[in-house]
This record gives sequence, C-alpha cells and structure tokens, in this order.
Amino acid sequence: MRRILVGMHSIEDQILGNPNAGAILRTFFEDFVNGLLIADYKQLKTSNNPYRYRRHISAVAGDLLHNMEWRLAIARAYIEQGVVPPGTSVVTAEERVLTELDKIRQVFEDVGSFMERIESFRDRLERRVRMTVHYMDMVGEGAVERLARLIETLGALTAENVQIEFRAPDVGFPVTELALYVPSPPRGAPQKTRFKLPQPDPHLKAYMAAKTDFDTMVRVTPARLKGFIEEKIADRLQIRSCEIAIESIEDLFAYRALPAGVFGGSKDLGPYRVVLEDGRTDNPWIDVPAFRIERIVAEGPAPC
Repeated sequence: MRRILVGMHSIEDQILGNPNAGAILRTFFEDFVNGLLIADYKQLKTSNNPYRYRRHISAVAGDLLHNMEWRLAIARAYIEQGVVPPGTSVVTAEERVLTELDKIRQVFEDVGSFMERIESFRDRLERRVRMTVHYMDMVGEGAVERLARLIETLGALTAENVQIEFRAPDVGFPVTELALYVPSPPRGAPQKTRFKLPQPDPHLKAYMAAKTDFDTMVRVTPARLKGFIEEKIADRLQIRSCEIAIESIEDLFAYRALPAGVFGGSKDLGPYRVVLEDGRTDNPWIDVPAFRIERIVAEGPAPC
C-alpha cells in the first residue's frame, strides 16, 4: 500500500510537470491505469487478499490478546515448536506472543486509513485528468467548430457532387393490436400450506458423541499423565524418552505433553519427576526435547 501511494505521488508529479496534454493522458493511462491501478491497486480487492478480512483478523488478534488462557497455550506452542530459542521461559515466550499480536492488530487497524488516503489521492488524480481533457476540448477544435466546417464544405459543393444516404427507408411501420398496451394479468392468491417443523438430524446424536469422544481423547489431564507414566515406567526407577513406546493417539498426546510444561529443568507429577535432557528424541510419531522420568523416592529419617 505504501508502494501504491508513492507511485501515485510520482505519477502526479509527472502530470503536473508536463505541459503537453497528450503526454499527460499517455502518462495517466500507461503508468497509472495499466502499471499501478490494474497491477497493484486491483490486487488489494481480490478475494484472497488479507485486506478483505482485515476486520475479522483484527478482532481475532484482539481476542487472543486479552485471553490469558489462549496466550499461554500459544506461548507453550512456541516453545514446543522451536519458535523461540531453546530454554526460553514461558513468560518470555508469552511476551513475544503479546508483541506479535499487538503488531498484527495495529497493522490491520492502520489499513483503513491507508486505504482512505489511496482512494482520496486516486479521486484527485482522476479529477485532474478530467479537467485536462475538458481543457483540451475547449482550446482545440470542438464539436461545434467541426460541424460548422463540415457545413461550409458541403455548401461549396454542387448538388451533383453531394450524395446523402438516409439511415432508414421513408416508410411507416405497421400498427396492429399487437402494439397496444396489454396490462399484466392479476396475481392469484397464494396457496395455503401447513407449516412443518424441521425434523432433527438423525446423525446429530452420533456426531455429538463422536465429538465428545474426540475431546476426551485429546484432553491431557494430570491423572491421565500419571496413568501413562505408571504404565510405561512399571517397576523401574527411571525411564528415558527414547525408551517410551507410543502405541496409540492417546499415548501420543500424553507423551507430547510431558516435556511441554517443564520450566527450570524439571517438574513433579505426583510421585514422579520429569527432567529435561540435552538433545531431542525423534521417533516415528513426533520430535520432542529429550527428557527422562524419575520415580521420587521418599527419603528416610535422618540418623541420630
């Protein structure tokens, strides 16, 4: 949009600095219409341009900016996907999320004022060109002068040299009853019908049940993590992330959530502790930071 505005200013300078009316029109149509209006300005109006959805994008960015739960989820996703440097705390990641969301909202809120400036400049430029064309018609040979010159030329010719062709033969058109006005027939009363209540969708119940099952499958709770750890660690004191086998989608979500909330090197889940290690663990399902799970052993009483 800044490029379009700068291009319009450049074209206006060329038009104002050129005394030749023909060159002004050539600059307008070649540089402005073909090079700028069609190539760049029209692109802003296409269906896949974000400008068409600026209000929706700004509203979504504002909602994310003021929802602490969503901000925290995005910050954790930044850490999981490596958007921020390794070892970045969730507070630092959330600050980056806030900065980017505020920038997105500010950009799309400023689009409207930019577009108003472009529209105003385009109208002013087109008015200047219209005045130029009108001025060319006034200072040049207008329609009245051309018609007067044509009459003078015809008056100087003899009758034998003048051949005038009529546009239509000098005959009258037939007038019959088909040419008379016929009013439209009156509309009949609408047919009475009984209103029927829409029937419930027979698949709605199954859809809701499937949606509930899916939400249950992807939701990771502390109890679910604890059960996953107990199943995998069995009677061992510790287990590394590369030794954990993922056998289902439920295992995948639990496995992915284990290193996600580890800040400061470790976190406790009941009688177990998740500790981050150097490197990453890559298996056929997912690539996550390497970690190990330790069983927290209660210390005995201190000796007397």
